[in-house]
Formats: sequence, C-alpha cells, structure tokens
Amino acid sequence: VNDRVGFRELSVDLYSNYYETNQLLDMQKTAIIGRDNWLFYNAESDDIKNFQGITNISNDKLDIFYSHIERLKKFCDENNIKFYLLMPPNKSSVYFEYYPKYIGRLDKPFNYEIILNYFKNKDVNFPLFYEDYLKEKNKEYLYYKGDTHWTSVGAYIAYYRLGQMIKKDFPNFKLIEKDDIKYDSKTRKSGDLVIMQRISNFEEQVNEIVIKSPYNIETTMDKDETDKFFYTKSENNNGLKVMVFG
Repeated sequence: VNDRVGFRELSVDLYSNYYETNQLLDMQKTAIIGRDNWLFYNAESDDIKNFQGITNISNDKLDIFYSHIERLKKFCDENNIKFYLLMPPNKSSVYFEYYPKYIGRLDKPFNYEIILNYFKNKDVNFPLFYEDYLKEKNKEYLYYKGDTHWTSVGAYIAYYRLGQMIKKDFPNFKLIEKDDIKYDSKTRKSGDLVIMQRISNFEEQVNEIVIKSPYNIETTMDKDETDKFFYTKSENNNGLKVMVFG
C-alpha cells in the first residue's frame, strides 16, 4: 500500500515544497534554513536557545565533562602516552551571520567560547583554532552549507594547530605543511542537512584540500562493528602510534 497509494508522488512533492517555502515551520525540524541557503542542525531541543545565548552551558556540566577527560588523561599518563584534546566548534558558532534572520541573539558568548575559557586553566593539551576559523571563514568554506560537518579546509586548520603541538613533543612527526597541499573545486548536491530538509535541488561549490603526495594509508575495521574500532596503517609513521577517542 505504501508503494502504490494514489497520488503518492504528488503528495510527497507538495509536502516537501510546503516546508521549503515556509521557513517559520523549520523551528520544529531537525534542520533549519538560514540566510543564503545555509542549513543548520536543530535536532536537539536546545539548539536554537544555545545559539540565542538563552541556555549557556553551566560550570557543573563542564566539571562533569572534565572529569571524563581527567580519566582519559590519567590512563594516558600511566601508560606514557601524550594526551591531546581537540574540540571543534559547531557550525553556528562560526557562521552565525547566516543563521535565520528571524532568530535573534543575546549579547553573550557562545557556549564554545565558554568552553575555551574554561580549559585555559586546565592541565591538558588543548589546541586553539577558533580565532583562525573566524579569520579564515570567508576565504574558503570551513563547513559545508548543506551539512553539519567541516570541509577539508576546516579540518586542515584544526589539524595544523594540533600538529604543531604534537611536533613539539615528537620531532619525528611529519606535519603536512601548506606547500604540501593544493585545492580542488568540487560540486556537492547533498549533505546530511539537505537530506533532513528533503531539498531536491541543492547545490554548492567548495574548494577541497588535496595532499600533493599522499601517503599509502590502509584502514580496516573490527568484524564486530558494535565495538567501532578502526585500525589505520601508514607507510610514514616514523615509529609513532596514535589512539583516537571519539
């Protein structure tokens, strides 16, 4: 019945177009349409309030979060492992000017800025790249317009700050410098937010980073996928190993 009900395709088209042209209804959806066709995530109940500065993250929550970080750091210290904490901002903390114009903001710091200030006084290697993002965000897309994830350009900026920190501790670490990369223009017609919004005619042009002389990297996954363990081998590890907690 679901496959053959009368006027099914017409009903789906009308439903999709109805939401595309009625942005005020987007506040109840998992993705909202901002200015210049930028899409933003709205799956959690407080996403909009967080952007507005109505619900700032509390010190109690930060303390709880840091207690988990301390456990990981303690494990690493006991096993002679250097620990680095990399925390990306969400898209609306970087491209806030493209948030829907009907959603206002209080004159308060973003939650991400509160988190950065919190970690300034903590004993953890915490690479800072938020200011880099704010400086570079209009030169190249750091996040996809139709997706929650950062582009390879956004990832590279964070990687470079982290890599500089790693190289101080491990001089043999091979850092991919700006001379080692080039840009390749790509057309994207989808993204997780595009799918959430059921937009059929989306398109964006972005520059992606390509490594000029890529290393041979092999990635395998545990047979038991519930464990979510990935193993990656590189021909250029210089005797170094890394373990990533996500």
